[in-house]
Amino acid sequence: MTAITIVPADVRIVLAPPGSTMSLPVSEPITAGEYVRHDSTTGYARLGNASSLSECRQNSYLAANVAGDGTIQAAQRGAILELGDALDALDIDDKVYVADADGGLADTPGTVEYVAGIVIPGFMAGSPHNLLRLTLGDPIIDTGVC
Repeated sequence: MTAITIVPADVRIVLAPPGSTMSLPVSEPITAGEYVRHDSTTGYARLGNASSLSECRQNSYLAANVAGDGTIQAAQRGAILELGDALDALDIDDKVYVADADGGLADTPGTVEYVAGIVIPGFMAGSPHNLLRLTLGDPIIDTGVC
């Protein structure tokens, strides 16, 4: 599994269909580009991973930006994100997986196979650039394990 390195300052939402973003309170430090899930006890957003079924959830998000007030703007299924150069080594239609490391993404599955999104083409300043279409919990894309 190769971790995908994301520079938080490069993360931005390119397209957010209605209902695909929300503001969430956090229970621990989170940076833009990290995989998050709801804490099953408090409901706060916390880092998730693919090391066990309890860590990856259907109701999960990718942190899009972090506010200074203890909340994050989180994107979920349907949103399209710019991640800077993080996806340049991947091809169009490649899957991006939740990694075993807290908050991480990878180019191959973790212990529990959970697809975070699909690489799609985008055109920034006239040249092709890879974007991520979030599919978190999509039963058609996902293996249905989580």
